[in-house]
Amino acid sequence: MVKTIHQTRLAGLPCKLMIWTGLAMACSSTLHGIDAQQPSDQHLPATITELIDEWFWPDPYSHLGHVRNNGPGWEFVRIASDPQAGSDARLSADQIRLISAIAKNASENGTSGRVAEREQRWRDAERDARKLLNQTQQQRVDQLVIQRRGYRAFSDPEMVEELTLTSEQSSMIRAAIKRHATRVAENARELTVREGRLRDQEDVDGEQLKTQSMALNRERVQRGWLSHRQVWSDIRMILSIDQARLFEELRGTRPGGNETTSPTVDRRESRCRIVKNQLRQRLRSDLKTPENQHPGSVMMTCYGKKPPTEGSPRDLFQSMVPQTYQDYILMHPKLHQLEFDRQASVDVAESTFEYVDESIPESLDAAIDLMLKARVQTARLAAEVIRQRRDRLSTEQWIRIVEGYQFVPAIREQYPIGVKVNVWGHGAIPFGFLLLDNPKIAGITVQMRTLLDGKTMATTPDSGWRQNLPDVLLGKQPIGNHTIEYQADYRLTVGREVITGQCRSGEIDFQVIADQPDALAATMTDALHAQVSASIRALPISQGRERTYSTPAGQGKFRPVAKLRIPYLELTDPLPVALAMKVDVYFDDADQPHSRPEWIVPAGKVSRYEVEGMIGDGRLIDALSRRADGDGLVDATIVLIPDRSTALSHALIESYYPETIKVQAQWQLLSGG
Repeated sequence: MVKTIHQTRLAGLPCKLMIWTGLAMACSSTLHGIDAQQPSDQHLPATITELIDEWFWPDPYSHLGHVRNNGPGWEFVRIASDPQAGSDARLSADQIRLISAIAKNASENGTSGRVAEREQRWRDAERDARKLLNQTQQQRVDQLVIQRRGYRAFSDPEMVEELTLTSEQSSMIRAAIKRHATRVAENARELTVREGRLRDQEDVDGEQLKTQSMALNRERVQRGWLSHRQVWSDIRMILSIDQARLFEELRGTRPGGNETTSPTVDRRESRCRIVKNQLRQRLRSDLKTPENQHPGSVMMTCYGKKPPTEGSPRDLFQSMVPQTYQDYILMHPKLHQLEFDRQASVDVAESTFEYVDESIPESLDAAIDLMLKARVQTARLAAEVIRQRRDRLSTEQWIRIVEGYQFVPAIREQYPIGVKVNVWGHGAIPFGFLLLDNPKIAGITVQMRTLLDGKTMATTPDSGWRQNLPDVLLGKQPIGNHTIEYQADYRLTVGREVITGQCRSGEIDFQVIADQPDALAATMTDALHAQVSASIRALPISQGRERTYSTPAGQGKFRPVAKLRIPYLELTDPLPVALAMKVDVYFDDADQPHSRPEWIVPAGKVSRYEVEGMIGDGRLIDALSRRADGDGLVDATIVLIPDRSTALSHALIESYYPETIKVQAQWQLLSGG
């Protein structure tokens, strides 16, 4: 599995590690014991109010209805324009009347046009409505919107960002909601069968049938209440303590209760939350401007959804465009390529910057939060806001940016004893290439170390905003529980001020277990063999990579000694298993191979591999010189050898091809030798 871990703020929170592939969350085991029995086995409540507590209560304004394809703007305006809900949010009669007029205007022809047009119309209405409210009123209406959404609020992208829900947590919440839907459907089927049996009884008169049918219908409703509360209980078990507490703050109190701000919530935090919501909406609106939809914009070249044009800047990003910046680091080891998006244009509206300038420092706090947690396109625009207002960041805000450092180790839960495995990874300050490119404003140096079972095993030299995590070689550790931890000592310079500190990944647990048959090696079949054999080829040498080999000539200069063309291997079709191959090259009848770097291709991906090692390999030049024909061509056999250690070292690999493959290829000596 590959983990993306923020620095120490996550340490100690049982469910806040952000984990991608194959890791059961620390809190997930609690869900295995969730009682799946039908609520009908429980006491049936006379009213739903019997079930209400500080965590669960139903929609307080069910009379308002739901029109989901009008978008969140409709939800806000609908509440603020309703006399009862608006009054609960402490809006005046005049405010409710004016917002009702806004709602009426937005509703005209409201069922016509595309969904996107309706959503935009209601977003505009929401913006106009917010202008009539103070920040406390806006916050309360936002809380009531969340209350009306119920458990569906946890599926909202903004809530996912706000609570920092992991992909595993979101999946578990979806499963809890699905269980609720299943319970409701099964209850309905059971009660329908029971009602049918009643109707089939000849000794039941019409009045009795009516009475018992009403009783069954009420039981259906009561079971629904119990199931509804159950899904909320399930979700609470999925959230960490801090996540549940934050959700309660975002949702606010139930109407009719104490609606004052919780004493644990700082007023500035409340204001920052409102500003963050406004800034997020403005940035999402900016994403749709012609400037950001232009083919040359950063949103299209680097972060867009359409397949890139071959050879385009975005082609470099093809495997690096998941939903969040953390995934960028996870998916692509060449972090320097993240800098390429400087070459493309990005646009943030002047009105957005005006809002930011009016709301400093909260707006910059909000931008930092969005940059670290939002979906990648919104995060990229938030980073642009920060970049253009760097001179107004406080020292504390710079520290927040640095302490958003993310560690992305490729590590599994278990390793067999005695098998050599390399635990590696990457780390970076999100969007550091944008924010830390001018040392006159701010600069940083980072030294990274890796600790194995609390002991320092490796360190790296000072680096900047990005860093390879120091590798740790496993294979000699005893059977049992172990930990790896990464520490980044930083030296941040802001103007003339120097700040030092440390970001830590927290201890990451893994086990060394008794050796056993290789569970990652795929089961061989004739079909798999045929598919792999047909998908791997060496490209013609005319399509190879030209390289110039040189030797040191003193005083920092180099003397070219040979120019050659090196072949590519290509995996043309995605495979159901990964490739984890050592690569050896044999010329003619040579006994010793020329070893090359490993070729790793995750399942479902295609790849092109340059059969090159360290440029300047004297043995290669000698071998080509002795064997080249009149055109400089040399035949060779490339042997791809599946390697268990390589597969174990790449935590995204769940299954790899287990047989050796031989491919015929050519090298070409163009000059020298």
